[in-house]
Amino acid sequence: MSYDYRIFSFRLLSTALLATGAVNFHEHNNVREDFSADDSPSRYEYAVTEDFFRNFGSPFHVVVAMKAADGGSLLRPKYLDKVIETEDYLQSKLSVPFDGRQITYSDFCESYCETSDVVSIFLNMYREVHIRKKGNVKLTYPSMDVFGNRIYLANNIFQVELNNKLVV
Repeated sequence: MSYDYRIFSFRLLSTALLATGAVNFHEHNNVREDFSADDSPSRYEYAVTEDFFRNFGSPFHVVVAMKAADGGSLLRPKYLDKVIETEDYLQSKLSVPFDGRQITYSDFCESYCETSDVVSIFLNMYREVHIRKKGNVKLTYPSMDVFGNRIYLANNIFQVELNNKLVV
């Protein structure tokens, strides 16, 4: 009986001793700092980018992915209207209190504001051309031309099915 008690006590004491390491464990997970040399070109490029955009701290942005519940296309009229409505709500109508006033994503998105503009432009143009039958714009993928400017869509719109001419 005393032998079982000693084994149990030893295991309990070992577990308690080894668990103390978990209390002081702090995860450090930063690829740029952990896996790049101090004098690497990527560190210099990142510092120049931070200085240029005046973005001090870790840049981040929120991505909201949408998919039709039935697995079909989000470009169907009912779904497309809901996607545009949701995108508009998240961009400019959803607000939170901060320093005694209501702020929206548009108030603090800084260099990331244009990310969702690409999606909004595409969705509204698609609705005008394919659903309302107005306008004569060719919507191509992975990029499209808007008033002489190439807009890259592939970072924001996924699982696209095309005809043989890269037209959505």
